[in-house]
Amino acid sequence: MSRFIQVTCAVAAFAFCTPVHADVTANDVWENIEAYLDTFGGAPEVAIKVENDGLDVREIKMSWDLPRDSGTLTMVQSGFALVENADGTVDVQYPATQSVTFHADITGEGTYAGTIDLMPANMKITASGIPGNIDYAYSADQVDFALRDVEFADQPAPDVMVKGFGKDLSGTANIRADRMVTVSGNLLLGENQVDVNSQTDARSKSTYASTAAGLSASHEMVLPRDGIEIFNLADAMQRGLKISGDSTLQEYSSEQVLTLDG
Repeated sequence: MSRFIQVTCAVAAFAFCTPVHADVTANDVWENIEAYLDTFGGAPEVAIKVENDGLDVREIKMSWDLPRDSGTLTMVQSGFALVENADGTVDVQYPATQSVTFHADITGEGTYAGTIDLMPANMKITASGIPGNIDYAYSADQVDFALRDVEFADQPAPDVMVKGFGKDLSGTANIRADRMVTVSGNLLLGENQVDVNSQTDARSKSTYASTAAGLSASHEMVLPRDGIEIFNLADAMQRGLKISGDSTLQEYSSEQVLTLDG
């Protein structure tokens, strides 16, 4: 479950974050983020509204065809504002609740779906640098998260609850877009917790709880500029995909309880 914490933080770091130098405009920052999104081959769909102080990036939708014509996978992410500052930096401002929804339509089976809500307290993200090579510095006192609206094909809605939090989040990231797109960064996270409760039927239920502290992580991804097929990583690696990372955790504990027949 520590991997779940790291993935959740990565979602927050991407969804909320990004790196710091000379002057950049809101358009520079959006082109930088868009270059990163394009590498995943999901044909991003988004509307952009020009504001007096920057850009309003509306909801972002990406879709992929599953292998062997087995269906489609769609991801929808809340939008954000890019607000230009007098010092040549740009603030990335998300709504109070940032949602990411995954929706898979599987041929012959039905729909699988779920939404992750991220709710940061005192989140600050500032972009700086030069066009094509932009740094993002981010911090938040706490980020709460919760899973909702889970669907499992044509089965009844599962009775499952996933929620948690991470405190004292901070880090930097960099997106450099040229022939390849290189994304690198560092992340620090204090106390964090994940709680999972599920009930498969009237006779059984399970609970899981994990707590951790002192997460330190770094990563670098090199991605082909013309995009990859996320379900064909062998081809992506032949065209230059590289992923590396490292993490340490100072404290970790977990407990799982399975109850049968009440």
